[in-house]
Amino acid sequence: MTTGEKIAGEKIAEEARRWAKIKVPYQHRGTTIKGCDCTGFLIGVLQSLGFFRGYKLPYYSFDWSMHRNSSENIIKELNDYAYEVHKSDLTIGDVLLFKFARTHSHAGIYLGNHIFAHCYQAASRCCLGVLKNSMWEKRWTKVFRLDESKI
Repeated sequence: MTTGEKIAGEKIAEEARRWAKIKVPYQHRGTTIKGCDCTGFLIGVLQSLGFFRGYKLPYYSFDWSMHRNSSENIIKELNDYAYEVHKSDLTIGDVLLFKFARTHSHAGIYLGNHIFAHCYQAASRCCLGVLKNSMWEKRWTKVFRLDESKI
């Protein structure tokens, strides 16, 4: 990891932790501290730090596959700002993607010590999750590391 990636990771984690601490409410398609969903949480946190400038959250309907197209678009967008790393190389500030059924449908930001921040509909707000929890551990599939030099 380069110095730029370390600085970016620490800034990302700090901002994600702030959103969880103020308990940003769950809001379908929201992308701000007034309300967000899991994809909007990721976009909002990263946009506040200069990533994803000009990104428009694509439309998706509210159903069981509601994040499928959005998550696929996020993965494409992440490729412009980040690169995929192996789960064993996880570090603070990395973007985590989770699969429910056959598609990536949840996102979070790693804070360290097996803790991640995310906006979770069941909690009705941004909160912290534990990667070693059986629900999250079996669904966690991808890790992306953002690079500050690509802002």
